[in-house]
Amino acid sequence: MTCKTIVTVASGTAEDAAVFAASTKLAAKFGAAVIVVPAFPDAAADYIGYGTALAPGKKAGAIEHVREAEKEVQGQVEAVGRSAAEREGLTWKGEGAGSFDVRLRALIPANDLKALSPLADITVFGGAAATDVFLLSELFAAALLGMQAPVLIIKRGPFDVTRIAIAWDGSFQAARAVRAALPLLQAASSVIVVTNSDDLAVERFDPKPIMRFLKDNGVSNAVSKSVRGDNIAASLLQAARTEQCGLLVAGAYGRPRLMEFALGGTTRALVNAAEGPHLLLAH
Repeated sequence: MTCKTIVTVASGTAEDAAVFAASTKLAAKFGAAVIVVPAFPDAAADYIGYGTALAPGKKAGAIEHVREAEKEVQGQVEAVGRSAAEREGLTWKGEGAGSFDVRLRALIPANDLKALSPLADITVFGGAAATDVFLLSELFAAALLGMQAPVLIIKRGPFDVTRIAIAWDGSFQAARAVRAALPLLQAASSVIVVTNSDDLAVERFDPKPIMRFLKDNGVSNAVSKSVRGDNIAASLLQAARTEQCGLLVAGAYGRPRLMEFALGGTTRALVNAAEGPHLLLAH
C-alpha cells in the first residue's frame, strides 16, 4: 500500500485549517499530492429558496451577491490551503508528488469526489463537518460507504500519528482499514492492537493473524491489548487515549448501517466523538 494521493474535502469553515495541516504533513512525509475538493454550502441554493420572492428588479443583484459570496469562500479556502502547503514545503497549485492543489467548487461537489476518491489512498474530512447534516455528512457517508474509500477524520488536537491504535475485531472492514493505514503504521514508533472481549460481534477471535500480518509488512513494534466494556466505542477510545495514540484505525459499519443507527453503533460513536484520537476508517 502507498500514500501518494490525498483527497481533502474543504467545508469552508475554520476547521479547514486543521484538516489542511494534517493533509500537508502526510504529503510532506510520504511525497504525496494533495487535491482539495471544496464542498462549502452552495449559496445558489439559498437564492433558489428565497430568490423567487424578490422583485424582478432585485434578482440580478441577488445573483451577483451569490457569485461574490462563493468567490469569497473559495478565496478563503485557497488562502488557508496555500499557507498550509507552504509551511510544509509543498508546491502550490502543482501536480504530482509534493504538490497541493485546490479545485474550484463544482456545482455538485459529490461528482468531484466520485472521480477522485476511488483512486486516492486517503480521503480527509474534518470531524465536525463530517457529522453536520448542513455541511459534509452526506459526502462523508458517500465516500466511506458508497465509494468505499479509506477516510481520515481529523478531530480536535494536534495531528501526531507517531503512536497508533488499531481497533481489531477480525472483520474484513477492520482488515481494509489496516491495509489502508499501512504506510502510517510502518512509520509509527508504536502500534497498539486493541480488542474488546465483550464485543458480541467478535466470534472466535484470534489476534495472531493481524500481528503476523503487521510483522510481515514491516510493523515490528506492534503489541496487543485487550479491554472490557459494553460500550465498545468508549472502551476503544479510552484505550487509545491511555496509550497516547494520536490515531485510531478501525473498520466502519461492520453490521448493516440501519442496525448500527438503531443500536447506537460503534462507528457512529467513534465519528461523533469531538476529541481525538483522529480516525482512519474503512468499510
